This record gives sequence, structure tokens and C-alpha cells, in this order.
Amino acid sequence: MARKGEYVAFQIQDVYLPGPHELLRALSEGERLLGTLSTITRSEVESEAYGVVELNDKSKVIVPIHKLHPVELAGAFTAEVQLEGDDDAD
Repeated sequence: MARKGEYVAFQIQDVYLPGPHELLRALSEGERLLGTLSTITRSEVESEAYGVVELNDKSKVIVPIHKLHPVELAGAFTAEVQLEGDDDAD
């Protein structure tokens, strides 16, 4: 599970607020985003918790916490992430 202050990756369709359709105007569906987890909502059940993620442009999105994937940054703004269900054998 991702922790506050960590860099996290997630897919655009997993964004709860603002809606993915609003973000799709500038991005492609299926695109991965990277940001810093700034807040986690309290919940007894992980599947009901949400994280507030601050993107590089300082905008914020809300994503279910179970959809966030911690990443290690290799450089200033690069990350290599394998999300669940991703398959390079397309």
C-alpha cells in the first residue's frame, strides 16, 4: 500500500475526482500518471479509502488508494512501473 509522501503511479481511468473524462481532454485513456500522495482518507476498509495525489503541475486528483502503485524515481521525472494487469505482450 502506498504511504503519504511517496511517489505513486496510477491510470487515468482510476481517477475519482475530477472525473477521468475531464482529464482525458489533455491525456489519453490508459495513460499512467505520476504524482505525490499527499493525503489518505480514513477508512476501516482499504478498498473504501482514497488518496489525494498532487501532480507535477500542482493540480490534485483523488484516486482510490488500492489503485495507487508506489514507485521509485530513477531520475528527476522518470519512473518505471508495472501496474497490475499490464502486459507488454500485446
